[in-house]
Amino acid sequence: MSVPTSARANVTYLLMSDINFTVVIERASITLDGLYHTVQGEGSGTGITVLEVENVTITRVTVKEFYCCIDVRYSSNNLIERCTVKGGQYGISLKGSSNTELSGNNINGSKVCGAYLYASSNNILSDHNVANHSAWGIYLYNLHFNVLRANTILSSDVGVELCDSNNNVISRNEVRDNWGGLDFYHFTEDNIITLNNITDNQRGIWFYYTYLSRNRFYHNNFIKNFDHRAGDGARLTSDFWDNGYPSGGNYWENYGGRDLYHGLDQNVMGCDGIGDSYHEIDFDIVDNYPLMGVFHVFSTSYGHEVTIMSNSSISSFRFDLMGEYYAEMAFCVSGDGGTAGFCRICIPRFLINGSYDVKLDGETITFPQVRELACSNETYGYLFITYSQSEHTENQRDHNNTRILFTCHNNIASDDSTGGNHKEAERPWRRARS
Repeated sequence: MSVPTSARANVTYLLMSDINFTVVIERASITLDGLYHTVQGEGSGTGITVLEVENVTITRVTVKEFYCCIDVRYSSNNLIERCTVKGGQYGISLKGSSNTELSGNNINGSKVCGAYLYASSNNILSDHNVANHSAWGIYLYNLHFNVLRANTILSSDVGVELCDSNNNVISRNEVRDNWGGLDFYHFTEDNIITLNNITDNQRGIWFYYTYLSRNRFYHNNFIKNFDHRAGDGARLTSDFWDNGYPSGGNYWENYGGRDLYHGLDQNVMGCDGIGDSYHEIDFDIVDNYPLMGVFHVFSTSYGHEVTIMSNSSISSFRFDLMGEYYAEMAFCVSGDGGTAGFCRICIPRFLINGSYDVKLDGETITFPQVRELACSNETYGYLFITYSQSEHTENQRDHNNTRILFTCHNNIASDDSTGGNHKEAERPWRRARS
């Protein structure tokens, strides 16, 4: 089946039944809606090809067992969404293309690579389930200014690999149960790796004959990896492993430091959720501000985000405007029974434009159990709350666990400021070794 250059634009083609031959799109402004039918291959060729066109949408189609299931080449401003891709050598391939969005696809069981992006820029790959690939889940080669966001990448030899790729953002991904979580190869510079959960991998991050420069790693959670960070022939000395103070660095499950002090130099009495000593990643490579708890980010309906860093499990977050003059933020915490719990909340002033109070299981708490940290400013408020943790079974969660209620006694501010992301810090101060 071919949609040739002579076809009319702005037309939707519907797949009315399963087919076992290739679809080629060579005309701009075409929509292919598979209606959840299947394009079935036998291990060779390409399932769907998009070639040198723009404004093409491919949606709701299953493509199985081709050498490359969906192949987009030298095209721009396209959308591939809600597709299922199974088997073959390559799941989705994007080459020499720009301003294309891959969203909400399921890619499973490729023999080489689930999603292969090459020599492309300004694309977004988001909300995918990428699993069970023999080599790479996602391979980014010679990519610039792309976003890899909110994907679940698991059970592959390598979850994500970057090679010769610069100025990309890898954010909010779940990378777990791979041999290698995130791999970096060759010249890879000026990328931002943030807000990822990197868990249960043999290697959390692996640097292989890599010359890294000016990459920034912060607000990632490294949990239950056999080795959180490993490398072979890598040069890493000009990377940043935190976002300065008070924003902080990463959560490392194996960090053994204490939190008794706060401040830029961590020398003022009083904890703040950031370790008092740096976390050594490699020789002369340190996270200056390691986090004492797992980092969470929650969206609100007002265009602003709330971040919570805690040694407790967090559930049932909500932020609601309750009336003309006040708003409520609530969430539940649970952990090992009888142990000390804490959470550090960073909330935009836009959401707390006035006075507030905090309740723990319905009882108002005050200083020193809750305190606003000195690092708070006119843009963000940083609150630090301590409590005794309660442990509950899964059936009890959100019913009997500890509930924190934050009430703001005012209406939501009406300005158009934004506060969803921390401003990136300059080169973070590095503590001297003792």
